[in-house]
Formats: sequence, structure tokens, C-alpha cells
Amino acid sequence: MLTRWSSVIVTTVMLLGCNQNQQMEQEQRPSGPHPYSNYMYQYSVIDALLAGVYDGDLSTAELQKKGDFGIGTFNRVDGELIMDGGRIYQARSDGTIQEVSEAQQLPFAQAVYFQADTSFFISTEDLEYSGLQEHLLSEFSENQVLAARLTGHFKTVYYRAPQAAEKPYIPLAEYLEKHQAEFNIENTTGKAIGFYLPRYLDRVNVPGFHFHYLSDDKQTGGHILGFTSESLQVEIDQIPGIIVEPMASEAFHKADLQKNREEEVKQVEQGYN
Repeated sequence: MLTRWSSVIVTTVMLLGCNQNQQMEQEQRPSGPHPYSNYMYQYSVIDALLAGVYDGDLSTAELQKKGDFGIGTFNRVDGELIMDGGRIYQARSDGTIQEVSEAQQLPFAQAVYFQADTSFFISTEDLEYSGLQEHLLSEFSENQVLAARLTGHFKTVYYRAPQAAEKPYIPLAEYLEKHQAEFNIENTTGKAIGFYLPRYLDRVNVPGFHFHYLSDDKQTGGHILGFTSESLQVEIDQIPGIIVEPMASEAFHKADLQKNREEEVKQVEQGYN
């Protein structure tokens, strides 16, 4: 039996206010760990990315001040972002990985100072991505926010990375249908970095599990669509709340954030097959 917290955690969403008439200058952002250092920090909201807001003003250096573990994407949705141990990597559409400079900017990202409060090995003959999700939800409340790191040998990993978009931007689900590369590799050792977000946050972030893969040799990785394994070390950080910083850009303020994008989320997260 896994260790559980004895009380139910109510997730708090805190919006960092921004003035529509003033761009937030980068030097105005707080330096060092934010006052809720055990909370998950998030820049922008998933509905803005889905609507085609692909350019933000958060730098990778600023994201590293918010946590040492996270996922996201880069401006123009140029690949997938993976942060582990404070180092940020870009999984590109050619299947390669590169460590990024501090100056690269992001339209959407989430980060936390990862401190696992639960750690265990899960071993079965044919462990699949869907089965792992079911197992974790049987051990934790569906209403919690979780950060999760899965480490070990993967028999297969099916993942994707988008190509950089050109203006005028179109909605993400429409764009990814024709502008992402998909990969299926075998016998790889690495880490799946990700989060679980409850359904009640579905206009803010992707509900359910969302993982990015990074191979141990730093040669490949991307957004996980599926995997199989026989044994994985699972580390879970139960997060009491999240802090959301909206963009201060004109594109964000003009974006259609009222539309129901549930089906678009499914396409983007689960693929088109």
C-alpha cells in the first residue's frame, strides 16, 4: 500500500494579475523560488495555446527560477520542452534533443521544485501507458495535482514533436495534424517527466496525465503518446496547488478563450490515429 496523505487537499489556483495596457517587463518577474515553492507554477493557459497563441515572453532562464522539473513548449511550438534537475532540453521534430540557452522564450510551460513524497517500483510483464495511469489513479485522488517521474527501461516509446510554426498561426489541433513528427523507438532507457491535473482545471491545463520522454543518453525524446515497459521506478510529488501567470500580450487578450476545446485537447494529447 502506498503512503497517502490523511486529508484531502483542495487545489488552489492563483492568478498573477496583469494589466492589458502594459506588458510585464522581464525584470519585473520575481527572482528566486516563488513564495509558494511547493506549488506548481504555470505560464499561460492551455486554451490559449490551443487557440494559436504560440509566442510568449517567458524565458527559459525565468522558468528555471520557478522550479527544477517541468514540461512545456517553445515559441512557435518548436518542439517539446523537458526540464529535469533544473536543466532544460528541447525535443525537436527531427527526433533529436538539445540543451537550450537561457534566452529561448516560451508560450506555455509548467514547473515545480520536485520533491517526491512517494516512490515505488512497479513491475509487470506488459506495463502499458494506460495501465500505469489506471494504477496511479487507484492510489491517489483524481482531485489532486501530481508531478510524476517514471525512470527505467522502456520496451517501446511512442512520442511526437511538432515542427516550428509560421505566421499566421492556426489553432493547435489543426496545425499538429500535418506538422508534427511521430517516433516509435524500442529498447530505450530514460525518464518520463510529467504531471496529472484534475478535470476541474480543464480550461487551464490538460486534464489527466501528460508526460514528455527524455532518453538517458539525451539523444531523443518528445511528448509521449504511449509506451510499454516491464519495470519502472515511479516518483510522485503531491502538489497542494498551482499558480497561473497569464500572458500580457495582445494575442493572448484577443484569443478566443470561451470556446469549448475538449475535443481539440484529445486530438493534441492522444494523437490522430
